[in-house]
Amino acid sequence: MSGLGPIITYLKLRFKPIPWLILPILIYTISIESLSQINIAKIFFAYFFILGFRIYDDLMCIDYDKKFKEERFYFDPKIKKELLGYSAICNLISLAITHTIFNQAVFYLFAGLLFISQSLYQSLRLKKEIQFVSLLKYPFLVYCLSDGLNSGLIWAGIIFIFFIIIELSEEKIIKQIKYLKPGLITFALVGKVIQWSLL
Repeated sequence: MSGLGPIITYLKLRFKPIPWLILPILIYTISIESLSQINIAKIFFAYFFILGFRIYDDLMCIDYDKKFKEERFYFDPKIKKELLGYSAICNLISLAITHTIFNQAVFYLFAGLLFISQSLYQSLRLKKEIQFVSLLKYPFLVYCLSDGLNSGLIWAGIIFIFFIIIELSEEKIIKQIKYLKPGLITFALVGKVIQWSLL
């Protein structure tokens, strides 16, 4: 498998249309202060950012997943190397967009997120907690898309808590609740609409 083969197979298996094509738009909607602030470049940034980190997160968890989860095609070292290249391309595109539409602080935050994530993946390589490292990207993304506003920081915290609850449920660490995901999404969107109405 070479060329576009690995990334196409990966997208089919690990990047299903629902929720992954909808998630960036939902996060962007929750991040902005009003619908008049819609910026297509920032939506593209959200897609490349989530795709790049999704691939990266999966590859960094391979050692843990080999022991506790079913076999996946990207466990193969050659496939892993190729997918790391695609992840790097997505992250470079995200960095380029960051440099164009965000301030310099966001660029450094992005670099900091990569460094912190890599450090945590190395230190938690075979520990169960490694599964939660991938959640760090969501509050970061919300904060960036909100242009660093105080409300963005609040929503970043809320979204982080939501994703922790979802992860705990999926890993059966807490009781699985029917309609948990749509319920949390609805709650967030209703909260955002209320915020817009108060501005």
